[in-house]
Amino acid sequence: MDLNQQKAEFSYAYLRAIASVAGFTVTKPEVDHDSVDCTVQARGKVGRYSSPRLDVQLKCTAAEGPLPDPFPYRLGWKNYEDLRDGHRMSPIVLALLVVPEDLASWMEHGDDRWIGRYRCYWYSLRGWPPLPDGVESRTIHVPGSQRLTPEELKRLMIIVSQTGAVT
Repeated sequence: MDLNQQKAEFSYAYLRAIASVAGFTVTKPEVDHDSVDCTVQARGKVGRYSSPRLDVQLKCTAAEGPLPDPFPYRLGWKNYEDLRDGHRMSPIVLALLVVPEDLASWMEHGDDRWIGRYRCYWYSLRGWPPLPDGVESRTIHVPGSQRLTPEELKRLMIIVSQTGAVT
């Protein structure tokens, strides 16, 4: 497996871990249409409506030391256009996992612990303007305050249940 595949798998593992702590399930579509890598789903009433769903585009990048706030990340044309679509039936967010550059330091484990060295952020591009003709990517700036944790995922799912969107 190459490093990009390892990053992709690690980002799935992270999302599954925090979703399980939050009490949600994560499903992975057989085909990645519309930049949906997975869907987080709640069972039963979470807010106003039952069984809210949140689509997620996963990205993983390596960086060392303190990150600038906001953190810049370049999105390609397709992902940008899919993530900004304000007419989606299911809301979608970008989950950006930042891991250390040294693969061996991504995770430690022992008899009584499993420690991951990473930070994950979420970002919604809903309603952003389309890219001009000929522009192939756009740098977004992800606020450090938007850490994707079990508690934050619960909050996002309540928002989805109440409003049908995340902005």
